Amino acid sequence: MGEGKGFTLVEILIVVVVLGLIAAVVTPQFSDAVTQARATSIKAQLAELQGQFERAAISMGGTYRSHPHAGHWTPLLGTSIKAPPVNAAWQGAGVGNSLDVTWTLGVRGSASAAWLWNHADMTVYASYFDEPSGRITATATD
Repeated sequence: MGEGKGFTLVEILIVVVVLGLIAAVVTPQFSDAVTQARATSIKAQLAELQGQFERAAISMGGTYRSHPHAGHWTPLLGTSIKAPPVNAAWQGAGVGNSLDVTWTLGVRGSASAAWLWNHADMTVYASYFDEPSGRITATATD
């Protein structure tokens, strides 16, 4: 009789193993690229937000003040930013655009808010992001 025109089980298994090996190599690289893109986005957001907070502080007489009933982003909304920014590293509960304010020098993040405005050093920080290294972290206050 004639030869079959299909693939043998061994040939199919070899193809499946090769595809598995390729997937094992590519997946971590893709994951690292996604994390790096998120970190780059946060760095850009921080630079832009810092400038917006500084301009708002100047227009408010030298310090950024927030209205206690309208939310901390209110003075920037409509004039400097269209909507509260989302922190791509946010790992806490609730929304990733929440803002906390502190007057304690050295505090650079918050477990209860995605962003932190520190009055003591007049700087905005992203929670779960280490600015010196430019990396997303597992600790909110890096």
